[in-house]
Amino acid sequence: MRLILSLIAMVWGLSVAAVPVSLSLDLRPSWAPQRASSHTENEVALEWRALERFGLAWVQEFRTNLAGGRPLGAGAGFRLFDGYVRAEVRDVWRSPSGEVGLTYEPRLYLPVSADERAAGLVAATRQYLKLSWAVGPAVALEVWEVPILHGYGQAGFEAAEGPTANRWFENRLELAARLTLFSGRLAIRLPLILQVARHRPYRPGARWNDAWSTSLWIYPEAILRVGAATGIGLGYYSENLVREGFQGLAMGDGLRAGVPQVVFQQAL
Repeated sequence: MRLILSLIAMVWGLSVAAVPVSLSLDLRPSWAPQRASSHTENEVALEWRALERFGLAWVQEFRTNLAGGRPLGAGAGFRLFDGYVRAEVRDVWRSPSGEVGLTYEPRLYLPVSADERAAGLVAATRQYLKLSWAVGPAVALEVWEVPILHGYGQAGFEAAEGPTANRWFENRLELAARLTLFSGRLAIRLPLILQVARHRPYRPGARWNDAWSTSLWIYPEAILRVGAATGIGLGYYSENLVREGFQGLAMGDGLRAGVPQVVFQQAL
């Protein structure tokens, strides 16, 4: 197998990793002020990256309650969230100057989450097209285009807000600035994310029945590398900054309902 990878690397000008399998952990203690509750939003990833520009991983998200209003549901101290297979192909295209590059990242989401199973999820796919432009030694601008197909075995489900139609198509557009400071030790990312989704016909009166939904939100974070495999930082994500049906802005409400986080990252 090693010989085959070496031959592929030689043909495509890639390098073969000495240790192709890695495990990483992302822990985010979070505070939901409007619910007066605290919890953690976490992710563990097992990645195979034998080739420098290609990786394949299983990513599992999970959450735990810490105190307060139990945002995960009554009595739920631990809950699995999204689980998905992720591939990554770096430098699918790069400009002659080397300043602009395109990465392709397909994902396959499976019904690991109990909430998604209750909604009838069979599988969902996301196709990440990540364009990055290095405008200076410490600044890059990023545009991520993400078409998403949702496969549900039913048209809708009973949510906390009442009957809700499932999505079948969604598009996510992410615009971000990335700052890299102190010889790469500090990374700051400032994204603005627009999501537009089309929902299935479910039943009259259901939320988003045969309709479009729109959300606009931010998710800035700053991560400081304190070692070769360790990072600590701060993050925050807002709630929707526009009103349902895109009927005006809701900046104040969306920011006040946002969730600040402490970030701990460790590669094993």
